[in-house]
Amino acid sequence: LVLDLLGRLRTEPREQAGDTVRDFLAAQRAITAYWPGDAEVSASVTGTAIYRRVARARLRMTLEAIEDQLRGYRPGKTPIAEQYMARGSCTIEHVMPQGWETHWPLGERDKQARDEAVQTIGNLTLVTQKLNSTLSNNPWAIKRETLNARSVALLKADVTNKDHWGEDEIVARGAAMVALISEVWPIPDAAPGVPTVLPLTGKIGVADLLASGALHVGQVLTGRGGSQQKCTVLSDGGLDVAGVRYGTPSGAGRAVTQRPTNGWWHWLVDEDKRLCLSDLLREYQAMESEQPIVDVD
Repeated sequence: LVLDLLGRLRTEPREQAGDTVRDFLAAQRAITAYWPGDAEVSASVTGTAIYRRVARARLRMTLEAIEDQLRGYRPGKTPIAEQYMARGSCTIEHVMPQGWETHWPLGERDKQARDEAVQTIGNLTLVTQKLNSTLSNNPWAIKRETLNARSVALLKADVTNKDHWGEDEIVARGAAMVALISEVWPIPDAAPGVPTVLPLTGKIGVADLLASGALHVGQVLTGRGGSQQKCTVLSDGGLDVAGVRYGTPSGAGRAVTQRPTNGWWHWLVDEDKRLCLSDLLREYQAMESEQPIVDVD
């Protein structure tokens, strides 16, 4: 894909490189390369422990972009704030601390669910390193007062206006933040937001990857949600999740995520290399034909 993009860039005027990259990516239709729509971005961002999954610098850049959006720095509009968010000078702060046990009563909540919520985007903000150290694992009343007094970031507004900070508040703020992400990086009008079905030799399934030798019977796949999400490849191309057979990767994915899931992207063949079923599918397609085949479920 990158080689194709570089080839396209060589043929277009240098000053139009940005538009060329956008148009090239918007034109992709294969399941391994299409530009995801807002709904998929929302599900992916809010449904994952993003602090653990994304490099700190990249996550900080995303939060800085959200902050600038809140400050009114939008194309064609006069900004509300005096200046952009300072780049690279702040650290990522967990509003509900990772060490929440000391001052944040669990009540009837589930401990594992809270640990996961703490790492999601709705619980993150930007502060200076010194302020980060000051906030530490303090109880909510102290963190709220300190953030109000010391932080100028607008990202804190949806946090410090709450009398209580817990899982429900984290989910609501995460939804608002992902909406801002979609505003900062809108999907081009030319991009459908979903892969286009281009059947050539019929629907491709796990059984085809088994037959090609890309997978083997009994192989264990790991979900992107962590080591607790496992499935086993069966001899007929089905996937076993906790003793229940599913006919498609997406069906098995939904069983562990409890929401509609692109199983070809969700199931990792090699967790360390982040190699997923979609990568095997791309290799299979390359062997079968130069035409992209994405008729998968």
